[in-house]
Amino acid sequence: MPLLHYEPFDYLSNVDNEPTDEELNTVKDLISLELKSMKNLHPKVAQMFPSIPSSIQSILEEIDSLQDKITFTFNGISESRYQEAKTNDQLDTLISYTEIHHRSLELLRENTRNLYLINNSQLEILQEGLNTTIAHKRKLVDRINSSRKRQQVDFRPLNEHLNKSWKESIKSSVDYGVECARIELASLDR
Repeated sequence: MPLLHYEPFDYLSNVDNEPTDEELNTVKDLISLELKSMKNLHPKVAQMFPSIPSSIQSILEEIDSLQDKITFTFNGISESRYQEAKTNDQLDTLISYTEIHHRSLELLRENTRNLYLINNSQLEILQEGLNTTIAHKRKLVDRINSSRKRQQVDFRPLNEHLNKSWKESIKSSVDYGVECARIELASLDR
């Protein structure tokens, strides 16, 4: 009897045999080949998180380059700038600049903290939404998998019967063909 091989189109985990290492490697190769062709992220990523405009990007680069040039004194603020004031007006101007600078730093510290809290709360809201979506999808996948498993388990006896009867019918067809050929040869010999 000839060996009959067929390749199923779908893998039914509860009916079919486990895939071989060769089949798994073939699937992994196909997946990696498909992933290599994908260069961009999902289109909605660009909508949700637009890229930084070039003007802001250039400003950020300039700030980074300026920060590299700033030198710090080990003993704190250098007093030489404030000792150069010769008149009371210059001294008053330096004091007002210092107070304004101090106030700006205080506002920056306060606003940075507020901005951090706002961003943190927005990230928490996004994370809760994503967790809800993931939980919903997990339930959906579990429901689909249990439904598929039930269908496959219910189909297993019928599938075994159909495979058995298919192989028997092929065997009987081959046996019939062999018997016909034998009879034909026997009639030719007479």
